[in-house]
Amino acid sequence: MSQPHSFPCSGRRKPANKRKCLFLLLLVLCALFLPCLATALPLERLDIGATAVLDTANILKTEERKALEDRLRDLHQRRLMQVAVVIVDSTDGTPIFDYGMKIAEKWKLGEAGRDNGLLILIAVRDRKYHTFTGYGLEGVLTDVSLSRIQHDAFPSNFRENRYAQGINLALDGMEKRLTADTETLKKLQAEDKRMIQGDPLTNIITALFLIGSAALVVFLIIWAIEACYTIPRYVTAPLAGLLFALIAFGSDQGPVITVITGMVAALLYIPFARWVTMIDQMPSPRGSGRHDSGYCGSRSSGGSSSGGYSGGGGRFGGGGSGGGW
Repeated sequence: MSQPHSFPCSGRRKPANKRKCLFLLLLVLCALFLPCLATALPLERLDIGATAVLDTANILKTEERKALEDRLRDLHQRRLMQVAVVIVDSTDGTPIFDYGMKIAEKWKLGEAGRDNGLLILIAVRDRKYHTFTGYGLEGVLTDVSLSRIQHDAFPSNFRENRYAQGINLALDGMEKRLTADTETLKKLQAEDKRMIQGDPLTNIITALFLIGSAALVVFLIIWAIEACYTIPRYVTAPLAGLLFALIAFGSDQGPVITVITGMVAALLYIPFARWVTMIDQMPSPRGSGRHDSGYCGSRSSGGSSSGGYSGGGGRFGGGGSGGGW
């Protein structure tokens, strides 16, 4: 009889075959991850100040980049703001805010004394963006306004690879606010705030739903521990209050709100536990197969490019807004 063929990586393998498999696996991993590592551009290699548009990811067409460059220079010449657009493939693990602030601090976009610089940073492979404003723009281009401008312009266009269109749409919104009179600007900012924050009633309903869902989960867990280990309720109720107080404290709600949240949670847990215990102790329907009483049941053991674009000394203080798509 002929001997059966042996295949690498299947059945009983010789050491040489194991080494082959490991070598092939290493090649595959290198093929997958080396291109990603190669596309991440270190911050030091950015040609800051050479042009208003730095597209190191090469996502803009030549005519798109030139048109955008012309528009940014026009905004600068009109002294509305000095904008730079930086597009990278990735920030290489650095938070986009930190990466962008280093660019803004090094570039110093905007005029000294007016601080009217603005930086739009886009990380393509990370699918993130952030806009940074100089001190002089923060009163007009508030964080709320920028958040709405970006939300309306970036995600839908970036998902369809229409990067130039998204950037221009955002610039439209910024320019509209910078050229508006005082009354129009107030109306625009009020509308921005209303659109971002949403309807108050809807927000209240959503908040109550989220709080109620969290309370239900936490209360059920505490009650299960109470029922299984016969822990007195005068211990589990304060425990529920303590957990919600810690949640409130972690959300920067302040000492007063933290204490009130803890007390309310402890008080609400008592009737909740009584109600669940009453349901758990109700007789089982005939034929349901349940022969134990109580939640725990029987406790069996078992296992289970041209010109220059240098900044004029403008300062940035961290104002702006970002997001992803």
